Amino acid sequence: MDGWNRDLGLTWALVAVPIVLVISHYIFAATSLSGIDGQRVLMVLVFCSALVCLFFKLPFHIERFWVIGIAGILLILLGNEYSAYLKQISYFVLLLSLIPVFVISSRHLTGELLVGLHIVISVVGAFLVLGCGYVFASLGISFVWAECFAFISHPRFFNHVQLASVFFLAYGSVHYFFSKYLRIAASTALVLLFFVAFVSAGRGLWLSVLIGLVALFVLSRGLGFRIFTVLVLAAIAGFGMSELFGFTMSDNGGVVGLSARGDLMVDNRSQLWVLAWEGVKQNPLFGHGAYSYATANFLPDWLPAHPHQHFLQVAFEYGLPAVVLGYGLFGWLIMSFARQVRASQNEFDLVLLVSLIVIACNAQYSAVLTMPLGQWFFVAYTGLIIARSDWFIAWVGSYATSPSGTGTFWMKWGRILFLGFAFYAAIYWYYVVADYITAESKGDLDLNVLHERHNLMPRTWQNGH
Repeated sequence: MDGWNRDLGLTWALVAVPIVLVISHYIFAATSLSGIDGQRVLMVLVFCSALVCLFFKLPFHIERFWVIGIAGILLILLGNEYSAYLKQISYFVLLLSLIPVFVISSRHLTGELLVGLHIVISVVGAFLVLGCGYVFASLGISFVWAECFAFISHPRFFNHVQLASVFFLAYGSVHYFFSKYLRIAASTALVLLFFVAFVSAGRGLWLSVLIGLVALFVLSRGLGFRIFTVLVLAAIAGFGMSELFGFTMSDNGGVVGLSARGDLMVDNRSQLWVLAWEGVKQNPLFGHGAYSYATANFLPDWLPAHPHQHFLQVAFEYGLPAVVLGYGLFGWLIMSFARQVRASQNEFDLVLLVSLIVIACNAQYSAVLTMPLGQWFFVAYTGLIIARSDWFIAWVGSYATSPSGTGTFWMKWGRILFLGFAFYAAIYWYYVVADYITAESKGDLDLNVLHERHNLMPRTWQNGH
């Protein structure tokens, strides 16, 4: 098949990843891998398969065979005691190297496709919660909605996904050129999203949405007012839905929504950030090393394994020069694209940019970039923005819109980039696995399946870098 069909198949595979991750969260929870770790293994499997297929330009039928073959090998490894090594890779860093995969698929990742993706994810999340509530109620069990989340997942699992979904669902509700059925589905999914946000007491979500609205109004007043209106109406409907189900399905109707986690509403993360900054000052140039925050001996044992502040965590582990450079490049990308969309007023580009801003801001007071789906959307949106940027199109010519699937970027720089990161990944895997083999030989290996700290490298659920 030609490059166009091959890239189209890759696009559908990439879109299927977040949906499969939501489902696998509950399948893997019953195995030796926890739900979060199972997602990471699956995500790396799909992305690495896509990387190999693109690099060698394999036909699509071979691409499918490759994915099936690797999946079979993975299932065999899951029964092996050494499969735990797969959980310790620096997933987020490796995923950043796969941004070009989304660049290659950008011409297929349309607004309709992304809105449809978020509709599916939001509906699945809401019905999982409602299903657990129905089971509890039918069995005569007294419960509050927070217990539904404890039964099926951590509530933040869906809150972090909602960050990437909320503006795309609002966009799907108000965009004039979408079919009325897609607009109705997007509006319904948006109400369900806010229902889940209320019953799970997501706090950072509301601040992030407010930041996104401010950014949207700065870039486009017209689209900003339309999206603001639909968000307010959907939030009111979602709150009404949470109150309705709270009083009809729960014996303790008063303990729903924000009050269900009232003891956590007054917590203060500034102490976490102060301690993280003190650690940064001890080694500001090079940091304490990957995974070091969760295992630093000079930090109190009661600390969580990440400071809920992405900038400080990267500075702690990799040093101030690295984090300033990384955030500087990211800020340049955001500002460059913001000037472009403010001039063009392309609504899809506006929503894409605002959604990425929301994720990046939320990472400064939450742990969205330690979650597999949070990482997936961050990488996907970044790749799409690069592909749609004027400077990138001017650099690679017509690659971003050409159906041929060939271009300067892929033929030259793409291969160099992928080879460089492949070398990095190979070295990283070698040292990580060697460390664990050494620890196991000494009887010190302690791979946890819960969220507690231990003396070796932590799971990536605790530390996403």
